[in-house]
Amino acid sequence: MNIQFGSAVSASQHNPAQGSEARVNVAVPSDAESTSTTSFTPVTEIQEAPNSKQEDVTQGIEERRATDLQRSQSRQDQSQGEGAQQAEQQQQERQEQRAVEESQADQALQARRQQDAAEQRQLEAELQQIQKLAERDREVRAHEQAHASVGGEFAGAMSITTERGPDGKNYAVSGEVSIDASKVANDPQATLDKSQVIRNAALAPADPSSQDRRVAALANQMAVEARADLEVLAREEVAQEAQESEESREQQQAKKMSEEERLEAQEKAQIEEQQSQSVAESVAAELLELNEKLTRVQAQLQEISQLDDKVKAGENLLDIVT
Repeated sequence: MNIQFGSAVSASQHNPAQGSEARVNVAVPSDAESTSTTSFTPVTEIQEAPNSKQEDVTQGIEERRATDLQRSQSRQDQSQGEGAQQAEQQQQERQEQRAVEESQADQALQARRQQDAAEQRQLEAELQQIQKLAERDREVRAHEQAHASVGGEFAGAMSITTERGPDGKNYAVSGEVSIDASKVANDPQATLDKSQVIRNAALAPADPSSQDRRVAALANQMAVEARADLEVLAREEVAQEAQESEESREQQQAKKMSEEERLEAQEKAQIEEQQSQSVAESVAAELLELNEKLTRVQAQLQEISQLDDKVKAGENLLDIVT
Protein backbone atom coordinates (compact mmCIF):
# COMPACT_ATOMS: atom_id res chain seq x y z
CA MET A 1 0.00 0.00 0.00
CA ASN A 2 1.26 3.46 -0.95
CA ILE A 3 0.42 6.61 1.15
CA GLN A 4 1.13 10.13 -0.01
CA PHE A 5 0.82 13.41 1.96
CA GLY A 6 0.79 16.56 0.04
CA SER A 7 2.75 16.35 -3.14
CA ALA A 8 6.03 14.87 -1.98
CA VAL A 9 5.33 12.06 0.56
CA SER A 10 4.80 8.47 -0.51
CA ALA A 11 4.87 5.04 1.18
CA SER A 12 6.04 1.82 -0.47
CA GLN A 13 4.37 -1.60 -0.18
CA HIS A 14 5.16 -3.74 2.84
CA ASN A 15 7.76 -6.39 2.58
CA PRO A 16 6.48 -9.71 3.98
CA ALA A 17 10.00 -10.86 4.61
CA GLN A 18 10.58 -8.36 7.40
CA GLY A 19 7.77 -9.57 9.66
CA SER A 20 6.93 -7.78 12.90
CA GLU A 21 9.97 -5.61 12.85
CA ALA A 22 8.54 -3.55 10.01
CA ARG A 23 8.07 0.14 10.76
CA VAL A 24 7.19 3.40 9.02
CA ASN A 25 10.07 5.72 8.22
CA VAL A 26 9.27 9.36 7.49
CA ALA A 27 12.00 11.45 5.91
CA VAL A 28 12.10 15.25 6.56
CA PRO A 29 14.08 17.44 4.18
CA SER A 30 17.16 19.03 5.74
CA ASP A 31 16.33 22.49 4.29
CA ALA A 32 12.72 22.47 5.52
CA GLU A 33 13.33 25.62 7.58
CA SER A 34 14.34 27.68 4.57
CA THR A 35 11.46 26.71 2.27
CA SER A 36 7.90 27.92 2.34
CA THR A 37 6.35 24.67 1.07
CA THR A 38 6.11 21.35 2.84
CA SER A 39 7.33 18.24 1.10
CA PHE A 40 8.12 14.77 2.23
CA THR A 41 10.29 12.20 0.70
CA PRO A 42 8.69 8.87 -0.16
CA VAL A 43 8.34 6.63 2.76
CA THR A 44 10.49 3.58 2.57
CA GLU A 45 8.80 0.39 2.09
CA ILE A 46 7.38 -1.13 5.27
CA GLN A 47 7.28 -4.72 5.65
CA GLU A 48 4.49 -5.66 8.04
CA ALA A 49 3.78 -8.90 9.77
CA PRO A 50 0.28 -10.17 9.31
CA ASN A 51 -0.53 -9.91 13.01
CA SER A 52 0.63 -6.32 13.70
CA LYS A 53 -0.46 -4.63 10.49
CA GLN A 54 -3.11 -2.42 12.10
CA GLU A 55 -0.82 -1.28 14.89
CA ASP A 56 1.92 -0.38 12.53
CA VAL A 57 -0.49 1.69 10.48
CA THR A 58 -1.79 3.46 13.55
CA GLN A 59 1.71 4.06 14.82
CA GLY A 60 2.76 5.39 11.47
CA ILE A 61 -0.23 7.71 11.36
CA GLU A 62 0.58 9.07 14.80
CA GLU A 63 4.19 9.50 13.93
CA ARG A 64 3.21 11.27 10.79
CA ARG A 65 0.83 13.46 12.73
CA ALA A 66 3.53 14.28 15.22
CA THR A 67 5.89 14.98 12.37
CA ASP A 68 3.28 17.10 10.65
CA LEU A 69 2.63 19.00 13.90
CA GLN A 70 6.34 19.50 14.39
CA ARG A 71 6.73 20.63 10.85
CA SER A 72 3.72 22.94 11.17
CA GLN A 73 5.19 24.40 14.31
CA SER A 74 8.52 24.70 12.58
CA ARG A 75 6.87 26.36 9.63
CA GLN A 76 5.01 28.69 11.95
CA ASP A 77 8.20 29.51 13.80
CA GLN A 78 9.99 29.86 10.50
CA SER A 79 7.18 32.06 9.21
CA GLN A 80 7.32 34.18 12.34
CA GLY A 81 11.09 34.30 12.06
CA GLU A 82 10.88 35.14 8.41
CA GLY A 83 8.24 37.80 9.19
CA ALA A 84 10.40 39.25 11.92
CA GLN A 85 13.44 38.99 9.68
CA GLN A 86 11.48 40.54 6.84
CA ALA A 87 10.18 43.27 9.14
CA GLU A 88 13.69 43.83 10.43
CA GLN A 89 14.99 43.82 6.89
CA GLN A 90 12.27 46.23 5.83
CA GLN A 91 13.05 48.43 8.81
CA GLN A 92 16.73 48.22 7.95
CA GLU A 93 15.90 49.03 4.34
CA ARG A 94 13.79 51.95 5.51
CA GLN A 95 16.63 53.08 7.72
CA GLU A 96 19.05 52.67 4.86
CA GLN A 97 16.65 54.49 2.57
CA ARG A 98 16.25 57.18 5.20
CA ALA A 99 20.03 57.31 5.60
CA VAL A 100 20.40 57.52 1.82
CA GLU A 101 17.78 60.26 1.66
CA GLU A 102 19.40 62.08 4.55
CA SER A 103 22.78 61.64 2.90
CA GLN A 104 21.36 62.94 -0.37
CA ALA A 105 19.74 65.82 1.49
CA ASP A 106 23.03 66.52 3.26
CA GLN A 107 24.86 66.32 -0.05
CA ALA A 108 22.30 68.61 -1.68
CA LEU A 109 22.54 70.98 1.29
CA GLN A 110 26.32 70.81 1.17
CA ALA A 111 26.26 71.40 -2.57
CA ARG A 112 23.88 74.29 -2.05
CA ARG A 113 26.12 75.68 0.65
CA GLN A 114 29.15 75.27 -1.59
CA GLN A 115 27.28 76.94 -4.43
CA ASP A 116 26.18 79.75 -2.11
CA ALA A 117 29.74 80.07 -0.84
CA ALA A 118 31.05 80.13 -4.41
CA GLU A 119 28.46 82.72 -5.37
CA GLN A 120 29.34 84.72 -2.26
CA ARG A 121 33.04 84.52 -3.10
CA GLN A 122 32.30 85.54 -6.67
CA LEU A 123 30.14 88.40 -5.43
CA GLU A 124 32.85 89.52 -3.04
CA ALA A 125 35.44 89.27 -5.81
CA GLU A 126 33.20 91.32 -8.10
CA LEU A 127 32.65 93.90 -5.35
CA GLN A 128 36.40 94.12 -4.77
CA GLN A 129 36.95 94.47 -8.51
CA ILE A 130 34.28 97.19 -8.69
CA GLN A 131 35.89 99.00 -5.74
CA LYS A 132 39.31 98.80 -7.38
CA LEU A 133 37.89 100.01 -10.70
CA ALA A 134 36.06 102.86 -8.99
CA GLU A 135 39.18 103.86 -7.09
CA ARG A 136 41.24 103.66 -10.28
CA ASP A 137 38.61 105.74 -12.07
CA ARG A 138 38.87 108.48 -9.42
CA GLU A 139 42.68 108.39 -9.52
CA VAL A 140 42.86 108.57 -13.32
CA ARG A 141 40.35 111.42 -13.62
CA ALA A 142 41.96 113.40 -10.79
CA HIS A 143 45.41 112.79 -12.29
CA GLU A 144 44.48 113.96 -15.77
CA GLN A 145 42.36 116.84 -14.44
CA ALA A 146 45.41 118.11 -12.54
CA HIS A 147 47.41 118.10 -15.79
CA ALA A 148 44.66 119.93 -17.68
CA SER A 149 44.04 122.52 -14.94
CA VAL A 150 47.67 123.53 -14.47
CA GLY A 151 48.55 123.24 -18.18
CA GLY A 152 45.98 125.89 -19.03
CA GLU A 153 46.11 127.11 -22.61
CA PHE A 154 48.98 124.75 -23.46
CA ALA A 155 47.03 121.60 -22.41
CA GLY A 156 44.78 119.71 -24.79
CA ALA A 157 41.60 117.76 -24.18
CA MET A 158 41.62 114.88 -21.68
CA SER A 159 41.52 111.40 -23.29
CA ILE A 160 40.26 108.48 -21.15
CA THR A 161 40.49 104.69 -21.72
CA THR A 162 37.69 102.79 -19.94
CA GLU A 163 37.02 99.20 -18.86
CA ARG A 164 33.60 97.66 -18.28
CA GLY A 165 33.13 96.41 -14.74
CA PRO A 166 31.03 93.47 -13.46
CA ASP A 167 28.20 95.92 -12.80
CA GLY A 168 28.10 96.94 -16.48
CA LYS A 169 29.52 100.43 -15.90
CA ASN A 170 32.58 101.84 -17.66
CA TYR A 171 35.48 102.84 -15.43
CA ALA A 172 38.54 104.88 -16.43
CA VAL A 173 41.70 102.80 -16.21
CA SER A 174 44.14 105.11 -18.04
CA GLY A 175 44.23 108.53 -19.60
CA GLU A 176 46.34 111.25 -21.09
CA VAL A 177 46.38 114.99 -21.68
CA SER A 178 48.35 116.37 -24.61
CA ILE A 179 50.43 119.50 -24.04
CA ASP A 180 52.19 121.88 -26.45
CA ALA A 181 55.93 121.69 -25.69
CA SER A 182 57.17 123.76 -28.62
CA LYS A 183 59.28 126.90 -28.20
CA VAL A 184 57.85 130.38 -28.71
CA ALA A 185 59.44 131.75 -31.84
CA ASN A 186 61.91 134.61 -31.31
CA ASP A 187 60.89 135.04 -27.66
CA PRO A 188 63.13 133.21 -25.14
CA GLN A 189 61.39 134.79 -22.17
CA ALA A 190 57.97 133.54 -23.33
CA THR A 191 59.57 130.12 -23.94
CA LEU A 192 60.98 130.15 -20.40
CA ASP A 193 57.59 131.04 -18.93
CA LYS A 194 55.95 128.32 -21.02
CA SER A 195 58.49 125.73 -19.85
CA GLN A 196 57.65 126.54 -16.23
CA VAL A 197 53.93 126.02 -16.93
CA ILE A 198 54.65 122.70 -18.67
CA ARG A 199 56.84 121.49 -15.81
CA ASN A 200 54.24 122.44 -13.21
CA ALA A 201 51.52 120.72 -15.24
CA ALA A 202 53.59 117.55 -15.57
CA LEU A 203 54.24 117.36 -11.81
CA ALA A 204 50.77 118.58 -10.76
CA PRO A 205 49.34 115.12 -9.80
CA ALA A 206 50.13 113.66 -6.40
CA ASP A 207 51.83 110.65 -8.00
CA PRO A 208 53.46 111.70 -11.30
CA SER A 209 54.06 108.84 -13.71
CA SER A 210 57.32 108.11 -15.49
CA GLN A 211 55.90 109.80 -18.59
CA ASP A 212 55.03 112.86 -16.49
CA ARG A 213 58.61 113.00 -15.21
CA ARG A 214 59.94 112.75 -18.75
CA VAL A 215 57.76 115.71 -19.76
CA ALA A 216 59.04 117.64 -16.72
CA ALA A 217 62.63 116.86 -17.76
CA LEU A 218 61.83 118.08 -21.28
CA ALA A 219 60.43 121.29 -19.81
CA ASN A 220 63.62 121.72 -17.75
CA GLN A 221 65.70 121.30 -20.88
CA MET A 222 63.51 123.86 -22.64
CA ALA A 223 64.04 126.25 -19.73
CA VAL A 224 67.83 125.79 -19.87
CA GLU A 225 67.87 126.55 -23.59
CA ALA A 226 65.58 129.54 -23.08
CA ARG A 227 67.89 130.91 -20.36
CA ALA A 228 70.87 130.44 -22.65
CA ASP A 229 69.03 132.31 -25.39
CA LEU A 230 68.19 135.05 -22.89
CA GLU A 231 71.83 135.33 -21.89
CA VAL A 232 72.84 135.59 -25.53
CA LEU A 233 70.23 138.30 -26.06
CA ALA A 234 71.33 140.05 -22.90
CA ARG A 235 74.94 140.06 -24.06
CA GLU A 236 73.84 141.27 -27.47
CA GLU A 237 71.76 144.01 -25.87
CA VAL A 238 74.65 145.00 -23.63
CA ALA A 239 76.96 145.05 -26.61
CA GLN A 240 74.43 147.02 -28.61
CA GLU A 241 73.88 149.42 -25.76
CA ALA A 242 77.63 149.78 -25.36
CA GLN A 243 77.95 150.40 -29.06
CA GLU A 244 75.10 152.85 -29.02
CA SER A 245 76.61 154.50 -25.97
CA GLU A 246 79.96 154.71 -27.69
CA GLU A 247 78.36 156.12 -30.79
CA SER A 248 76.39 158.53 -28.70
CA ARG A 249 79.51 159.51 -26.80
CA GLU A 250 81.35 159.95 -30.04
CA GLN A 251 78.48 161.94 -31.45
CA GLN A 252 78.34 164.01 -28.33
CA GLN A 253 82.07 164.40 -28.42
CA ALA A 254 81.92 165.30 -32.05
CA LYS A 255 79.13 167.68 -31.31
CA LYS A 256 81.07 169.07 -28.41
CA MET A 257 84.16 169.40 -30.55
CA SER A 258 82.21 171.11 -33.27
CA GLU A 259 80.71 173.41 -30.71
CA GLU A 260 84.10 174.15 -29.30
CA GLU A 261 85.46 174.71 -32.75
CA ARG A 262 82.54 177.00 -33.49
CA LEU A 263 83.16 178.87 -30.31
CA GLU A 264 86.84 178.87 -31.00
CA ALA A 265 86.17 180.12 -34.49
CA GLN A 266 83.88 182.74 -33.13
CA GLU A 267 86.45 183.73 -30.59
CA LYS A 268 89.11 183.67 -33.24
CA ALA A 269 86.88 185.71 -35.50
CA GLN A 270 86.24 188.10 -32.68
CA ILE A 271 89.90 188.18 -31.91
CA GLU A 272 90.73 188.68 -35.54
CA GLU A 273 88.02 191.27 -35.75
CA GLN A 274 89.34 192.85 -32.63
CA GLN A 275 92.83 192.57 -34.00
CA SER A 276 91.67 193.95 -37.29
CA GLN A 277 89.86 196.72 -35.50
CA SER A 278 92.88 197.27 -33.35
CA VAL A 279 95.09 197.25 -36.39
CA ALA A 280 92.69 199.58 -38.09
CA GLU A 281 92.62 201.77 -35.08
CA SER A 282 96.37 201.52 -34.86
CA VAL A 283 96.66 202.30 -38.54
CA ALA A 284 94.20 205.12 -38.15
CA ALA A 285 96.14 206.35 -35.19
CA GLU A 286 99.34 205.96 -37.10
CA LEU A 287 97.74 207.69 -40.08
CA LEU A 288 96.46 210.38 -37.81
CA GLU A 289 99.87 210.65 -36.25
CA LEU A 290 101.40 210.53 -39.67
CA ASN A 291 99.04 213.21 -40.81
CA GLU A 292 99.93 215.22 -37.82
CA LYS A 293 103.58 214.62 -38.56
CA LEU A 294 102.97 215.53 -42.15
CA THR A 295 101.22 218.61 -41.00
CA ARG A 296 104.12 219.40 -38.76
CA VAL A 297 106.48 218.58 -41.56
CA GLN A 298 104.59 220.84 -43.88
CA ALA A 299 104.69 223.50 -41.26
CA GLN A 300 108.37 222.90 -40.77
CA LEU A 301 108.90 222.84 -44.51
CA GLN A 302 107.24 226.10 -44.70
CA GLU A 303 109.49 227.29 -41.98
CA ILE A 304 112.47 225.66 -43.67
CA SER A 305 111.67 227.22 -46.95
CA GLN A 306 111.91 230.44 -45.27
CA LEU A 307 115.38 229.52 -44.11
CA ASP A 308 118.17 230.21 -46.29
CA ASP A 309 120.48 227.62 -45.03
CA LYS A 310 119.59 224.31 -46.87
CA VAL A 311 121.85 222.20 -44.70
CA LYS A 312 120.29 223.27 -41.56
CA ALA A 313 116.90 222.68 -43.09
CA GLY A 314 117.99 219.17 -44.17
CA GLU A 315 119.21 218.33 -40.69
CA ASN A 316 116.02 219.54 -39.21
CA LEU A 317 114.12 217.50 -41.72
CA LEU A 318 116.24 214.45 -40.89
CA ASP A 319 115.55 214.92 -37.24
CA ILE A 320 111.87 215.13 -37.92
CA VAL A 321 111.87 212.03 -40.04
CA THR A 322 113.81 209.97 -37.58
